[in-house]
Amino acid sequence: MYPLRELLIMEQLKKYFNKKSVYQILDIATGEGQFIKILMDIFPDASYTGIDPNEESLQIAKETFQDKNIQFFKMRAEKLDFENEKFDLVSISNGLHHLPHLETSLSEMKRVLKPDDLIIINELVSNNLTPAQENQKFYHHLKSYTDRLSGHFHHETWAKQKILDIIQQNGIQIEISFDYFDGKNFITETENIDFWVIRLKEHLEVLKDRSVYQELLPKVKEFRRRIEKDGMEHATNVVVVGKI
Repeated sequence: MYPLRELLIMEQLKKYFNKKSVYQILDIATGEGQFIKILMDIFPDASYTGIDPNEESLQIAKETFQDKNIQFFKMRAEKLDFENEKFDLVSISNGLHHLPHLETSLSEMKRVLKPDDLIIINELVSNNLTPAQENQKFYHHLKSYTDRLSGHFHHETWAKQKILDIIQQNGIQIEISFDYFDGKNFITETENIDFWVIRLKEHLEVLKDRSVYQELLPKVKEFRRRIEKDGMEHATNVVVVGKI
């Protein structure tokens, strides 16, 4: 069963896509296929393709959807191995800030989309957040920093208007957009404060041989203080449906 807020995102998209024919869907940076689960309730009769450069995540996705009409491929967004105008819909969820070649990737997404068809972009925002959401951003941005120093591209999240500007500047006309908060509280019985503090410290451990490590260590204590005071919740997303 989906949480109420997740049902609301599906209802908004269902309302917009009512009577629109969607048969072939490509999900970019699909990870373990989380966004495909939402799309399948909106487009139950469509065929799905998910691509991601991470083999481990793809293996989990293949096991999760093994009885579904879904294909998964190890592939990077900036070089899609599909013919022109193959898909009726292209989606990407919380993946824009993971794309090292953003403009090329968006160009590729447009290339494989049929004329006048649509792109769904679901992306975390970095502004107008509650204190609990700011704590998730604090964790996320520290993780993205350690990733970059370790040689893995991971941009910080952007403000909502910056995301909208990126979309429009890359030739995608915004048809609708709305904010979405899934209500996820990261502090649970099994994933408590200690769990997240230890996990953040583990992220920093990859830098332990660098001078920056000692500079970052106080951030762990700061993070504990913050989540003890305000908790930690998932940041708000902006959901955009765009046309090329």
